[in-house]
Amino acid sequence: MKKIFLILATLFFTAFGNLFAQSGSSSLPKGVEIFQLDNGIQVLLIQKKNIPMVGINTVVKVGSAYETFATSGMSHMLEHLLFNGTDKMTQKQLYDATDLIGGYNNANTSEYYTNFMMVTPADKIKKGMQIQAAMLFNSTMPEKKFKKEKGIVLEEIAKTLANPQAQIERNTNSIIYKNHALSLPTVGTYETIKNMKRNDVEKFYKDYYVPNNMIINVIGNFENAQMIKWLKDIYGKASPG
Repeated sequence: MKKIFLILATLFFTAFGNLFAQSGSSSLPKGVEIFQLDNGIQVLLIQKKNIPMVGINTVVKVGSAYETFATSGMSHMLEHLLFNGTDKMTQKQLYDATDLIGGYNNANTSEYYTNFMMVTPADKIKKGMQIQAAMLFNSTMPEKKFKKEKGIVLEEIAKTLANPQAQIERNTNSIIYKNHALSLPTVGTYETIKNMKRNDVEKFYKDYYVPNNMIINVIGNFENAQMIKWLKDIYGKASPG
């Protein structure tokens, strides 16, 4: 499934590049729509009828650049936590629901955004969207899971500390971005992760994971009118921040 996602990602960026190449024209290319939901989510649809799947990427406009020296790594920690269950699904149920539809559900954190991606066969994307929206808006972050994810992130930090290339990048950033959050690694530091409190991460979640701080990109085999309806029904009912 990872290979399929990479193919879809390539198609997305190719289409996105073509879209900008035509941005000087009076209208968008066929199958492309750009609009905003009533709650503030910005949406880009790119219809590709020649592929048998659909990918939806939801970009949350927050990353390590928005953190402080005390909260370094919080964006990345939150990304991990959102895969641990919602108000209606346990972590196992969330993973099982994704597997049942043949989906690929993943995320990554960078300096300026956190990206959540869901790829499914075209006829299963509605369920994939429901799973992703539940993670984004209704995650519960159980205390037990919080402790588990802390351990996982601390292992990631240990691996980066043992990686010479990562250390070179870290040392370079500490000079270039001195006294700024960008001087710290996206995964955080041992001290910030060790001392991180669940309540602080929950507040971060409520502050930044709001519709008017998100962009949704959808590409694949779908009908625009139907996709717009699903987006309104599934993502559009969340309250803006």
